[in-house]
Amino acid sequence: METYEVIEKDPEGNDRVVVINKQDVKYVGILKNQIYFEMHNGQTYYLPDSMADMELIFPESAGFVRVDRMSIVNQARITFFDEKEGDIYFDEPVVHKKNFVASAPSYRKRLIARLKKD
Repeated sequence: METYEVIEKDPEGNDRVVVINKQDVKYVGILKNQIYFEMHNGQTYYLPDSMADMELIFPESAGFVRVDRMSIVNQARITFFDEKEGDIYFDEPVVHKKNFVASAPSYRKRLIARLKKD
């Protein structure tokens, strides 16, 4: 089990280290210039790292794939990929335009090839 340490604030505002299982990550994204992990259980962790750092931490060899300039998804957590729209869904049942990550056209061909490979 590959893990990664993240720092989060406890209820009193103090930093604490949390160890996460990489396979529990649904996707990695950027919001207001800050990287975050959306976990399978709905928890979100914010990080000070860059997307280039995240690609090293969450490599394709471990089942992660970059789908646009701001998102890396865990291929094992994808439940549905809408090839026409380029939307990636993680929950069952799939609800159109809810809890999804959009893929950029320039990254889509690689994603489709990886999904068909499995």
